[in-house]
Amino acid sequence: MESKKKIVISIATFNRPNGLKGVLDSIEVQNLPDNIILRTLIVDNSLDGNAREYISSRASSYRFSLNYHNETRPGITYPRNRGIEDALDKKDDYIVFTDDDVLVDENWIKELYSAAVDTGAAAVSGAVKAKFKEKPLWWIEKGGFFEVLDLPDRQPVEYGHTTSSL
Repeated sequence: MESKKKIVISIATFNRPNGLKGVLDSIEVQNLPDNIILRTLIVDNSLDGNAREYISSRASSYRFSLNYHNETRPGITYPRNRGIEDALDKKDDYIVFTDDDVLVDENWIKELYSAAVDTGAAAVSGAVKAKFKEKPLWWIEKGGFFEVLDLPDRQPVEYGHTTSSL
C-alpha cells in the first residue's frame, strides 16, 4: 500500500480577494489519487490582509483544509518563502505554487505529482497559458511575457516558473 503524501498548494495573492474565488474553485474539483492529502494555503501579501475575510467565510465549506497567512513584506519572494516555511512547519511532503489569477486544470495536482514520482525530479513545473478578458497592451504582447514554451512532457529543463510548480 502506497503511503499517504501531504501536498500543500501555496497561493500568493495581492489585493485581489475576488480573484481567489476562481483559483479556489478550480482547486476544489481536483481529481486526486487516494494517497494524496491536499491542503491550501493563502499567503496574502497586502498590508491590510484584505483576503482574510473571504478565506474565513469559505474555509468551513471548502473541500480541503484552507489556511491563511498575511505576509506584509512586499514582493513575490516573501509569500513564496512563507509558503515554504509553512510546508516545513506542517511537515508536508510537497509544496505547489500558484497565484490568485490562475485557473488550474482538474488533473493539475495529479499530473505534477505523477511527473515528480515517475522522474524522480526534485522539482517539476507545468505550463501556464494566459487568457485575457481584454487585449493586452502592445508592450505586453511585444515582450512575450506570457508565451508558453512548447516543451515535451517530463523532460529536463534549465528553469521553470513558480506559478505552476511542485
